[in-house]
Amino acid sequence: MLAAAAALTLVGCTPSAERPPAEIRSAADEVRELDGVVGVEVTRTTVSGPVQGNFGQQEETPPSSVDARVELAESLDPAAAGDAVGEAHRLLAAGAERVDPLENVTVSAEFFAGSEPSENFTAGQPWLSVRAEDDAEPERVAEATEYGYELRATGAESVSLGVTSGAEDPPTAWASVVASSADDLVTLARKAIELDRGADLEAPGIRYESASRPPDLAAVRLVVAAAGRPDVRNAAYVAGQPLTIQSDAAPGAQSLADLRSWLEARRFATADHPLAYTVLDAEYTEATGWVSGAVPTAHAPHTVPLPAGTKAWPDDDAAPACTDDDLRIAWAGSDAATGHRYGLLTARNVAGNACALEAVPGVTPLNGAGRGQDDVSIELYAPGVVPGRLVVPPGETASAAVEWGAMSTANDPDLTTTLRVVPQPGTAAVEVPVSGRPESRGGLDVLDGAALRISPWVQALEGYSPAR
Repeated sequence: MLAAAAALTLVGCTPSAERPPAEIRSAADEVRELDGVVGVEVTRTTVSGPVQGNFGQQEETPPSSVDARVELAESLDPAAAGDAVGEAHRLLAAGAERVDPLENVTVSAEFFAGSEPSENFTAGQPWLSVRAEDDAEPERVAEATEYGYELRATGAESVSLGVTSGAEDPPTAWASVVASSADDLVTLARKAIELDRGADLEAPGIRYESASRPPDLAAVRLVVAAAGRPDVRNAAYVAGQPLTIQSDAAPGAQSLADLRSWLEARRFATADHPLAYTVLDAEYTEATGWVSGAVPTAHAPHTVPLPAGTKAWPDDDAAPACTDDDLRIAWAGSDAATGHRYGLLTARNVAGNACALEAVPGVTPLNGAGRGQDDVSIELYAPGVVPGRLVVPPGETASAAVEWGAMSTANDPDLTTTLRVVPQPGTAAVEVPVSGRPESRGGLDVLDGAALRISPWVQALEGYSPAR
């Protein structure tokens, strides 16, 4: 099936010595004729060397990937861009469906216009990418493209969007938007609110994450104002999490005390009010408190809420507890922001029946020699959060967040290369590799003395995606 990615940016194409399947070439010819399409290039890459198939047997046909890159005209308005991308997605998906399964080929598509941003997010023409799961409905891909073009026209420097398959009700969408200034970020937040769409927003020194629901303008203004305070390097707000501010000030500096006083005196009202904050000094020492001084009188025990728009899996009182053989535990990757690290454990139900998880997974970080890191503490994921009973349908994947503060790797310490995970009481420990990924090739900076915050197993988490 088609794993579609519509990326509206000029991308250089590497010629392939392999000839793509005729069905894809024919679909590409149809795409070339669409209004708004400037050109199409299709390349094929085949895995070299012997490939093991089922039961250790060598595949007769080595797997290969086909990449279709489609250039769109710069002058398209949002509706026309959506029409072009939606129809191109449909045509390429239909071509992929016609390819003989024995060819052992996967197909991805990329639609592009504008200039791809450099590492410091500077771009010539605004850049937009739209990604969709292999069976995403063309209409959903078109809607995401229109949304991206609206943000692009509103002043975004780059926009990356995605939409899940139509199997969800409603399908989940996300948008990651880069602005060149704080003022532009606020303007883009207003546009997302106007269109009733979620967005992760980023500008120099500022990060606001709320992909599953429209931005909260009061929270956007708060994180922008916090980023402009003296000695502040960056500020980040993740919906449902504390406001996190990284300062370049030394421990005990007056600017840190002034920052905390400013936060606690600021008038603030938002959907996440009361809102906790964390201030990190130059040595990553934490100071915590509550914006507006609104300290909650108590945190009633509660489970982690599902992101808005996510349909809960069916409950089943008769479902047994998940056993060792029921689960495949994996590390879905990690990300970083404002001195913090965010990673995701996943547990896929490989049994033929539903099973239940009701726990915070036990996690022990191990270095490359297989030794546990010393003095690692496990903290409550968030005030009042307790595990809830989660019935995982066959083939579905539960998630658990793992968060920690950034730690110095200047003296080449023993990074964590493996996590020893006990999914829930009564199950055996599983060793899960976490190194060798693009974002953590040498391992994770979970070192001696680290403090981990681990969530219970949940169906989905605000701000997280198993794709990260």
